[in-house]
Amino acid sequence: MKKLSTRIAMVMALGMAVVLLGNITMLYLSTKNSVESSIENFSLNIADNIASKMETEKYEEFLKKPDQTETYWELREQLNDFRDKTGALYVYTLMADPEKEEVLIMVDGMPKGSEMAADIKTLTTAAKFEDISSVLDGKTSSSPIVHDPEYGDYLSAFVPIKNDGKVIGILGVDINADDVNGIADQVLQKELPMNLVINILLILAVVAVLAWFVKKRLHPLQNISSAAQLMANGDLRGAEEKANSINVKGKDEISFVTESFKKMTHHTKEMVEDIKASSEALLVSSGKIENKMEEISQASSLIVRGIQEVAGATDTQLIRSEESAKAIEEMAIGIQRIAEASTDVSEQSNTVTQQVKEGFDEIQSIIRQINEIKKTVNDSSLFIEELGTQAIEIEDIVNLISGIAEQTNLLALNAAIEAARAGEHGKGFAVVSQEVKKLAEGSKASAAQIAEKLNHFRSSIEQAVGNMHASSGKVEEGTVLVNSAGEKFNQILHAVEGVTGEIQEVSAVTEELSAGSEEISASIDEFAGLSKDTAQISREVAASTDQQEDAVEKISELTVQLSMLSKQLEQSVEKFRL
Repeated sequence: MKKLSTRIAMVMALGMAVVLLGNITMLYLSTKNSVESSIENFSLNIADNIASKMETEKYEEFLKKPDQTETYWELREQLNDFRDKTGALYVYTLMADPEKEEVLIMVDGMPKGSEMAADIKTLTTAAKFEDISSVLDGKTSSSPIVHDPEYGDYLSAFVPIKNDGKVIGILGVDINADDVNGIADQVLQKELPMNLVINILLILAVVAVLAWFVKKRLHPLQNISSAAQLMANGDLRGAEEKANSINVKGKDEISFVTESFKKMTHHTKEMVEDIKASSEALLVSSGKIENKMEEISQASSLIVRGIQEVAGATDTQLIRSEESAKAIEEMAIGIQRIAEASTDVSEQSNTVTQQVKEGFDEIQSIIRQINEIKKTVNDSSLFIEELGTQAIEIEDIVNLISGIAEQTNLLALNAAIEAARAGEHGKGFAVVSQEVKKLAEGSKASAAQIAEKLNHFRSSIEQAVGNMHASSGKVEEGTVLVNSAGEKFNQILHAVEGVTGEIQEVSAVTEELSAGSEEISASIDEFAGLSKDTAQISREVAASTDQQEDAVEKISELTVQLSMLSKQLEQSVEKFRL
């Protein structure tokens, strides 16, 4: 793996090499330009020297009549002489037409008879109007090196020809520029090696210094990389110690990155510690919830068995109530027969003596029946009181269910709080706590409905007990009256004369007994209806408790899943070394 400092040094070296190549190119161009500038200055000096030695009066005279006169040939010979003495390639005079922006050759400084000489006022294209326009104002000018395939490379210099300070023409001098590149190459051969060596040494020194500086400044990144590797391996404590051992001077990006990495490792360690503490608390809470759910499951099983026993007892009570109703109905029929017999005795008072014995036997039979009725009524009263006691016990069980539901609701609330603290990892636990809360609320509502039904049931039982007590009193009264009737029958044996009155009294008593038996029959019918309602309520309660037991089993399964999730979270956090 290449280090970042090495790559930066290579990039800097490549950049320096590009700079060196640019410097060499600039050196070559500047050397060439310097040579050209030297030749240009040399050409201008030659042109100034020639212009200063020209016979300007003759040239002005020639301009008045530009023709091949003797003056023309003298001027031409003079220019040719200057060309030979200075070594110039070409010496000539020009005239410019500003309106047409044309440049004309006036005197060509070539020797007489030369075929290369140009005629007077020959239009030239070698010198452009832009090149000599400044000369018309008394300044000097030159053209760039011209690369002519016929005459080779040359440079043209232009100076004004003045007479009495007035510009009367333009002198042009062409200097051979074939040696410009050769001179530039000679200069480069002398200067370039030394310049190249110096630049290479400077580049190596700068690259070495920069590489040392970059390596020193980037050294904290190696420690940061090692700390990051420790953090990736789960060693948060080692990563924090490694990060804290990094010392960075300055206020640059490396310093900011280092400080930010230190804060990140510290905050990461604190975050993992908080997650670990939360996972441990979640594991403990899930264990407590699991234990509580076991207790709730056991309590629910007890409640289910209790409700089922109550339902069975209620069915038995219903059967006994129906039997009591039949007995009371039979008793009413017997009393009605007694009343009819008393009427017959009253109507047949003449035959009372013969029937006294039969009446006495019937009275004895009535006494036995009334005793049986009395026993039945007492048994029914005790049984109804026992139902009241069982209703109270059921109410206690319902209260227990309500308490368990409230406790389950509190546990669900605590679970929701723990899930909220757990954040993303507690979403599943939050769903479980919501389901537990719903089941607890449903259990509480069912318990409230059962309590309401039991209150109504207790009221009915208390009313039935009161009615049974009243019936028992009336049966006692009937027993006393029947015993009195027996005594009357004994007295009838001794006093037939009072038979009619006694029989009327017995008739009245039997009518009262008939009315009482009807009331008892109505009470027993009502009690039977209440027994049916109680049996139906008991069955509904048993069904509700079955549903509650299923819900508790589901909550228990969810609690086991929550415990498993807590253990998995604990195992995940254990991978980090704090």
